[in-house]
Amino acid sequence: MVLIHLCWLQLRPESELHRICAVATGSKSRRAAMTEHEPSDRIAWQATDGNVLLRLAGYAKTNPVVANSLGYFYFQTSYALYPRRLYAAPADQVINDGQDIMRIGFSPDPQWLQAHDVRSVLIFGKDNPGEETPRLEILQTRDGRAGRQTNNSGGN
Repeated sequence: MVLIHLCWLQLRPESELHRICAVATGSKSRRAAMTEHEPSDRIAWQATDGNVLLRLAGYAKTNPVVANSLGYFYFQTSYALYPRRLYAAPADQVINDGQDIMRIGFSPDPQWLQAHDVRSVLIFGKDNPGEETPRLEILQTRDGRAGRQTNNSGGN
């Protein structure tokens, strides 16, 4: 029964196995599989120094429909940023999915950000109509100079 369930998990259209097969075979779904990683890769490139804080905005704070895409986006962006870190919770909290991130609602103070070398904030969710999400904002450096703020870094 367990083996059947594991096979079913891999045969679903949204499974990682389907993404790998789409890329390997050059099928029409290859572009769709590759573009899912594009926002995370772009964010990792734009956040050149330091760690990144994930902050939820607008609908992403409470909408349970967002939880799946938020979880996938969090883990994919964490991999893209490595060895830098994407913080979405304090160290004593475990994140297994997007619902955990929504439940925790992490909002550290400036001293915590400085102690953990957080130099960018990744905002997931829309506060204003027409605003693209996710959006990366560069924080001020430690010596007080303002860092450059990037515009939109891609949609999800």
